[in-house]
Amino acid sequence: MNTDVMAASDAQPSAAPRVKRPLKPLADRILIIGLDGATFDVLNPMIVDGMLHGGIAQGVGQALTEQAVYTDDGQLLSGSMMDYAIPTAGIFPAFETDRTVTPSPVNELGVKGAGETGTIAASPAVMNAVIDALSHLGVKHMNMPATSEKVWRAIQDAKETQRAARAAARAGR
Repeated sequence: MNTDVMAASDAQPSAAPRVKRPLKPLADRILIIGLDGATFDVLNPMIVDGMLHGGIAQGVGQALTEQAVYTDDGQLLSGSMMDYAIPTAGIFPAFETDRTVTPSPVNELGVKGAGETGTIAASPAVMNAVIDALSHLGVKHMNMPATSEKVWRAIQDAKETQRAARAAARAGR
């Protein structure tokens, strides 16, 4: 085994995402998405922040709106930009980005990519925030995307489960 070769992941960015949401459960928006990306000495912070913002937008879109919809016989229903739920600026909160400089050990310049950082981190962070917002109802899982309809159905199902449990408890007295 050649110990001089570093893992390819040493050249990849990493991120520590965080999502702040209103204290009121099930509020209709996310307040802040923050991302601390482990990058390199940044020559142009505006470009890197723009890549992070674009990546976050892609990840949030994947978590909340984007999906391919098919009929039962396999016909794609969301095949045009008129039917595909692309995230727009109106659904996005403020972004807080920060950088932790961790040079890559696999090249002499210590450089890494930065564009994927927001994309990869945003989807699970947003989905965790959605599940956290619904957890008081007993919701533990939801597949992406967490569309308004899916969230509404999860709330209705959880309320029905709670009603059934109360009825069963009353009947068992």
